[in-house]
Amino acid sequence: MALLLAPQSTWKTATWKQEELLAFEPVVELMEMIASAGEAERETVATALTAFMEQLTSFLKGQGVPAETLDRLIREFSEAQEEFLGDRVSADEFGERVAALARKLQAEAEEQGVQGLPEKLLEEIGLDPETIEALRTEADLDPEEIVEIAERIAEENAAPEDEVPPEEGPPPDETEPPGDEAPPDEGPPPDDSEPAGDEAPPPDDNPPPDDSGPPADEPPPDDSESPDDEPPPDDSPPPDDPGPPPEDEVPPEDTGP
Repeated sequence: MALLLAPQSTWKTATWKQEELLAFEPVVELMEMIASAGEAERETVATALTAFMEQLTSFLKGQGVPAETLDRLIREFSEAQEEFLGDRVSADEFGERVAALARKLQAEAEEQGVQGLPEKLLEEIGLDPETIEALRTEADLDPEEIVEIAERIAEENAAPEDEVPPEEGPPPDETEPPGDEAPPDEGPPPDDSEPAGDEAPPPDDNPPPDDSGPPADEPPPDDSESPDDEPPPDDSPPPDDPGPPPEDEVPPEDTGP
């Protein structure tokens, strides 16, 4: 169980009145009796003693006791309290350890010249005037009174975490989605027609006409002989040479001028 936090006070020596001081020793004895009260519930005992430790250390810190020393004593008390709540030590053993820690607090207080504890501090812990007067006069307290004192202190110093918080609904962003409703109709996709003007898509990247390649099944070029290999022509006269005139042909008559 974590150490419960009780309201802390700041006390100044100049504000005390001598008749309001109570010796430290009876308070140490009361703490030991509460820790050893086997008739009280362990949670009640732990809460009551936590109130004592928190208020006493807060008071002594204001009187100049080093914070490191007080923190160490609180840690020791927390460890002892954890063993007590875990039922690993008996009530008597727990009472002895609490008494030893309370006497260390008393020694630290006396080193700083603290002569006693203010009654107002004890009232804030949860002691009523009758109990404070019984401590002042060192009157004997029977076990039933010790249990009642422990219960009263525990009730006044119950941690707020012990209260049941109100029921909270889920946050707005964690609400359950609606039932198995069909998703809304998404409709046809937007028209992919070509935009007008400069927004028109570029023309298709068809290959240029000269890249169409050779026609299918076209026969290969003729491997016949080149013109240089053709046979020479006949020795016949060229077409424009009419040759000698025929022998029987009469020359034209010379008619003269």
